[in-house]
Amino acid sequence: MLISNITMQQSKRNHPNSDFFDQIDSEIKSYWLGFLYADGSVGTSRNCIRPDTLTVKLQYRDSEHLLKLASIFSRKIKLTNSRFNGKIYPQVVFRLFSIYLCNALISKGIVPRKTFIDSDVISHIPNNLLHHFIRGNMDGDGCICRFQNHGKTRYRVDWLGRKKFIENLQKVFINKFSREDFYSAQISSISRLSISDTCKIKEVLDWIYTDATIFLERKYAKYVLFNTEFTELMTPPPLLRKHQGCRKGVINSWKTRKRLALRRTHW
Repeated sequence: MLISNITMQQSKRNHPNSDFFDQIDSEIKSYWLGFLYADGSVGTSRNCIRPDTLTVKLQYRDSEHLLKLASIFSRKIKLTNSRFNGKIYPQVVFRLFSIYLCNALISKGIVPRKTFIDSDVISHIPNNLLHHFIRGNMDGDGCICRFQNHGKTRYRVDWLGRKKFIENLQKVFINKFSREDFYSAQISSISRLSISDTCKIKEVLDWIYTDATIFLERKYAKYVLFNTEFTELMTPPPLLRKHQGCRKGVINSWKTRKRLALRRTHW
């Protein structure tokens, strides 16, 4: 159903800054569009026949971050609880009723029931602001993962989303870094783009945090930690250094390490 100009103008007047997403022309707009594409939803309230409600629900530890979004529209956030696997968890909710704002978001690809719809959103972002959008999306639906593998610290960066979005994100990285080795995989109804090569992670994270003034603090802290550990991450284990590039030498070095470990157990 078409929305009348009168209804749209009334909605615009009733909500401060409801034209925020009309033009994506700044870091903050690009970032929050990426974040909403990941963690926001556009829906219809009980007494309305058209999309009029923007909702964002986050875990309680991210309440300060959600306050940044709410302050743009002079709104407050609400503390509530969610139930998962029989347990109750505190969460914070931001909700804004605005037909005008929801219509702007829908025109940018953030559509109702977007979890099940492969909409296009990246094409609405200017090239010079793409890294802010990708950072916002990572803060909502991505991960900077730090883990141990064979006693050595490793990192992996993931983005999750519908197939079309992940394919478009993959093209952005290929064009930006002139490399074809960005791979994605289908997982049930969604896709995942993962980066596990340490040098590639460094390139991508440095780019998406370029000139950043807004980000999710806990993920930015992981980026800072990654940078402090980067030199160590690039240093091979002592027994592997002299055999670099030789598969046979690598295998022999691990056998040597295992023999030494067994010998120590008998000392």
